[in-house]
Amino acid sequence: MSSTLSSYTPLLLLVLLAGFSACDGSSSGPERSPASGQDSIAIREATDPVPEPPTRTDSSNAKAPAGQGTVEPETSLYRITGTEPFWSLTIAKPYSIYRSMEGDSLAFAYQDPSQAEGRQQGWAQHYPLGEGNWLLLRRGNTPCSDGMSDKEWTYTATLWLNSRLLDGCGEAL
Repeated sequence: MSSTLSSYTPLLLLVLLAGFSACDGSSSGPERSPASGQDSIAIREATDPVPEPPTRTDSSNAKAPAGQGTVEPETSLYRITGTEPFWSLTIAKPYSIYRSMEGDSLAFAYQDPSQAEGRQQGWAQHYPLGEGNWLLLRRGNTPCSDGMSDKEWTYTATLWLNSRLLDGCGEAL
């Protein structure tokens, strides 16, 4: 048996040396911080705080820049959520924030909504979001169901975002 093992020894040494040479630190993978030994790539989770929205005076939307703190809107008015695909929108002053399930976020400068004529205030509201995007928030006689939970939402929401029509439910905050 030792003669069989000794016949494989050069091959075994070659395989081990090849494996060690691949670990010489010159890989093209993520770099490690010398102080912490951690990868320098930061993966953003959907539950991370939304970055500060861009400072714009117009109503156009833009991707919120990464790594500039958390969003602290002055006044949050409504929380809207949708399923299939999962998304959320917080209507707030001075800006509103949209989030996708993938963690992408868009910031929109707040604009006062149009109200439905002949109805009480807040019955149906149309929020312009800029660049042709909008939200229609309607309060009906029956609660809205998100189809995923037993929660009964006050508002039915329809969101037109970047040529996509999304459906959801909402509540006043």
